[in-house]
Amino acid sequence: MGIIGLLGNRVPVQLKVLLVALAIADDLGAILVIAIFYSSDISWLYLGLGGAVFILLFALNLGGVKKLFWFSLGGVVLWYFFLNSGVHPTIAGVLLALTIPIRARMDSKLMKERTAQHIEALEKTDVEKLNPIEDLEQRKILKAIRKDSAYSHPPLLKMENALSGFNAFFIIPVFALANAGVKLDISITGVLSGSLGLGIVLGLGLGKVMGISLFSFVGQKIGVSKLHRSIRWRHIFGMGMIAGIGFTMSLFITKLAFTDTDMIKISKISILFASMISAIIGLIILFFTKPKKLPELQEF
Repeated sequence: MGIIGLLGNRVPVQLKVLLVALAIADDLGAILVIAIFYSSDISWLYLGLGGAVFILLFALNLGGVKKLFWFSLGGVVLWYFFLNSGVHPTIAGVLLALTIPIRARMDSKLMKERTAQHIEALEKTDVEKLNPIEDLEQRKILKAIRKDSAYSHPPLLKMENALSGFNAFFIIPVFALANAGVKLDISITGVLSGSLGLGIVLGLGLGKVMGISLFSFVGQKIGVSKLHRSIRWRHIFGMGMIAGIGFTMSLFITKLAFTDTDMIKISKISILFASMISAIIGLIILFFTKPKKLPELQEF
């Protein structure tokens, strides 16, 4: 999204939405791979306890509990059980996300009605001469509006907004520093001459764009999906190249898949090289591809 953001209005909004959806699906797929192939010495006791916590959190959701405190507390316990179960604890994050309520305490209709009542009550106060510091009634009304506003935000959206800055400015940089460090003492030719490096580069640089473009084309042909009027097929191809920037999960799986330091080094260099090539080619394609002009609405 950062790379595409450099192109501004040259990239249709619908294409950005598609890229975000693909990124989420891609990460979920990677997490499933981790859970299935990189879990060992499973403790059925801890796994059962983790399952019980997940069911409890899901029951809280169905029971109408909206406070994030209980879900955050349950998430920590869920992570601890999965950490000791032998199943990779990243699965706990996915399960926790499934249990957090997406519906707010107060729906839009009730929020509208209560806001109208608060505004009507506020107009009865002396707003022309007094401010909330001087008028106790105004403070009560404004406090009620703020409380209703908080209740109108879905808990899942609240958590996402609360974690987005922390994730972008702390978690991702720490992850990058912890996983991307590698000595570039192997030439690109040396990396690509082996099956490991060549497979990673082809998988990210060619496999991603082929898979995304082909499935998008097939989906349109069979009627499952439809290409937006502002998007050209070159947009899909360019976005598929951008999706080849396999930085986070690829590096994460590398640390799980290999123990040999040379193989880890080759994998990291291959991932970084493939990501760089994918970003450059994707930028060039999208830069020279203008969105289709939508027909203007006729004025009556």
